[in-house]
Amino acid sequence: MKKKSEAKESVCVVDLESQSPADIKRGPAAYFADPDAALICIGYAIDDGLVKTAWLLDGAPLPAAVLNHKGKFVAQNWFFEYSAARRFWPGTRLAEPSNWLCTQAMARRLQVGSSRASLHEICEALGIPSPKSDETKRLINMYSIPYAVEDGQPFFAIPTPADKKLWLEYVDGDVTAERAAYFQMAPHWSEAERAVFAVDTVQQARGVPVDVKGAQALQAKLNAAKELAAARAEQIAGRNESGTLILSGRDEFLAWLKKTYGVTLPNAQAATLAAFEDENEINDDLAEALAIRSLLQSRATGKAQKILDLQVGGRVYKPSEYHLAHTGRWQSWGANFFNFSRKAVEGDDWQRALDAARNVRDFAPLMRGLVMAPKGRTLITSDWRGIENYLSLYYANDKAQLKRVEAGESQYLIFGEKLFGRTIKKTDATEYALAKMAVLGLGYGAGQVTFARVAKIQAGLDIAPAEAERIVRVWRDANRPVVNAWRSVEQAFRAALAGQVTQWRGFTFSQPRPGLVVVTLPNGYELRYPHAAVSSTGELYYAPQGKPKKLYGGKLWENLIQSCARSLLCEALVTLERDGVAVVLHVYDEIVAECATTEAKKTAAHIARVMQTAPAWAPGMKLEVEQKINRRWGK
Repeated sequence: MKKKSEAKESVCVVDLESQSPADIKRGPAAYFADPDAALICIGYAIDDGLVKTAWLLDGAPLPAAVLNHKGKFVAQNWFFEYSAARRFWPGTRLAEPSNWLCTQAMARRLQVGSSRASLHEICEALGIPSPKSDETKRLINMYSIPYAVEDGQPFFAIPTPADKKLWLEYVDGDVTAERAAYFQMAPHWSEAERAVFAVDTVQQARGVPVDVKGAQALQAKLNAAKELAAARAEQIAGRNESGTLILSGRDEFLAWLKKTYGVTLPNAQAATLAAFEDENEINDDLAEALAIRSLLQSRATGKAQKILDLQVGGRVYKPSEYHLAHTGRWQSWGANFFNFSRKAVEGDDWQRALDAARNVRDFAPLMRGLVMAPKGRTLITSDWRGIENYLSLYYANDKAQLKRVEAGESQYLIFGEKLFGRTIKKTDATEYALAKMAVLGLGYGAGQVTFARVAKIQAGLDIAPAEAERIVRVWRDANRPVVNAWRSVEQAFRAALAGQVTQWRGFTFSQPRPGLVVVTLPNGYELRYPHAAVSSTGELYYAPQGKPKKLYGGKLWENLIQSCARSLLCEALVTLERDGVAVVLHVYDEIVAECATTEAKKTAAHIARVMQTAPAWAPGMKLEVEQKINRRWGK
């Protein structure tokens, strides 16, 4: 790894073990908010000093060396230790989120291990002895979870002397491994990225305000909708020859999914379907079918229930995960605000829509509205208009289209002219939908088969093969500079693999060590491709977690454009936090801030100015921002 910065401040590496009646799947905030949560022990080390441990379950105070530490704190999962500090040591430096660093976050940034970045994976990747053992699981199962609950009172096992010794050895091992990982990775984590992470910790700890009563009412109605689910399932997909609902049967459902949407899944388990929804933007019809299947299988907790499980005091904390995507973008688990339906019911219409909701598909547009500011406060939603397509045109140097877009013309209507040979309007529903889907779906090299499949999944559009082929051909003819850019970045990547350093329009392609290709963006951010190579058939690939992923010009272009969009977001988040704007959520290129209702217009104007300001690394950009001010999150 190329050396980027020195970690000069003193660090205290911390590992806490705990117990709570609350399920850790509800998140650290809810876990430690339980009144019966307690700390078992702590392991810690300051800089390169001795690793020390302390038993806390008997009520002993936190060691003074940790409590009085003036530098940064380091943990494998910073939000877990921070949440403990917020509960047990409020007002201390440990309870200030920006004082925390995170080996898991650093590993994601540097492509060390998988996106989950467990300590064991990080240790394996860095050649550090892993502290993982079966005894660890036994200790957690025996002492961190109550063995019984009577009249609401949890009962925890009392550690034996031998297990107490094992607990302390456990945290000693974790701290030893975390410290070794931190000191290997810290020099390669740039100062700019450290600043982004510091702001991220503050915003994750601020939490997303949610409508608890609204979530309860929505979930109750969703549960009641199960009674109607069977009838609706029959309307959607019918029954097989034996009379079983196709959406209910496993094999029948998978076959229907493949035939109707071209989607092939390995199984129909709830986790698989949830992952599919998390990773794809899907249309309302498919979303309804998946929700109905969940209801029929009696596994439907629903997003509203997830919010209820995660929220503490009306807020959901840590709504997204730093650098979870390869491009550096945030993603989300749990309630997953990232895949809430974009068809949002807003403002005063929300309660009326909830009252009228009967069927499963009625509920998806209500989800965004569950994010709601407290009384006397409001939310400001700000979104860069068509940012990915704009950046693609900008870096492809398509001056003609860029001029029209910067003049305020719709990217979809511009392509609609080319596709239909005449001027179209947004009210031309069919034409507009096809043009929009083409702009959104063809910018990164998709062919006709993929385009038709994605159009069906995301927009519910049925596009015949011949028409899909025509749309792809027309789009590529109309966007020749972008198509040429795909080829250019692939050539630069191949040159880097051959040992050449190549610069192209502000992007630098290099191979600092064999197998690692680094693409440095115009702002200095490094997009990393570990274990990159050319296959025996001449195809490019890289293997971020030991699993080869195919690369080609369009995919590389997608990575670069999305990373540039992420860079714009990072600069805005840092600036807004510095200026006192309370960002509570951001989803891809959208920022949601909370403020007093009386300050909404003034705050919105400031956010718009910040987001419209061209970055120093691309002063020629003309960025446009769309905004909404509402107590509930809209679109």
